[in-house]
Amino acid sequence: MRIVVHRSLRTLAASACAATLTLTATTAGMAGSANVQSAFIAGYDGSGAVWTSANAGVKLPSFTCPTTGSPYYQINALWEGTAPDGSYTQAGLRVALICSNGALQLNAFVAEQDSTGIESRTIAASPGDTLRVTITPTSGGFKVVGRNVTTGTSRTAHGYRTSAWNFAQFNFFSAQTPVLTFTSIGFIGLTIDSQPLAARVALSGSDLYNGTNLLVAASALNTTGNAFHDKFVAPS
Repeated sequence: MRIVVHRSLRTLAASACAATLTLTATTAGMAGSANVQSAFIAGYDGSGAVWTSANAGVKLPSFTCPTTGSPYYQINALWEGTAPDGSYTQAGLRVALICSNGALQLNAFVAEQDSTGIESRTIAASPGDTLRVTITPTSGGFKVVGRNVTTGTSRTAHGYRTSAWNFAQFNFFSAQTPVLTFTSIGFIGLTIDSQPLAARVALSGSDLYNGTNLLVAASALNTTGNAFHDKFVAPS
């Protein structure tokens, strides 16, 4: 089983739970003219020169599920790269938002994938919490550490192949309507090798649409180039 993250529509499968995600992104403002319309995601992605370490934070708002049905949504802060043998690597944070007739189940995972397999660790989290994820190199591999900044809980997953990281994605994903409601999801402290994300990665952006209806809009990056937010606009 792979945690696959295609650069337009990818499937992230971890040992505990399977999910689907997508990405595209922007450097223009909320529903900015430079953002592309996406049927699946709101957020940013991009590639750049190879890096060895990265950081990201996610500020979770309160969420309200649709009153009926069992829709699934996802928040992603992920990086991917290539091992010396050419195999695929991925690491990052995923927050699964699972609704069931109006009730929300929120599951946060820190996970990694390399040619030796997948390791996924659950981070206890609730709406209103701030989560942080980092990747750093280790001898012969890398580690990805997820931390709930609000509660102080942390979990670590280990990769057993060195990785030339060169692609990043940060987004809210939905494959169906209505979208659960929220104020905004903050993506903060986005750095690569201690530099702002925008200084190292050529970014593009997406807003989530249902046909011609804007559902979730990715804001402009802040002036530092290391933060943005996804703002809820409409459920369908």
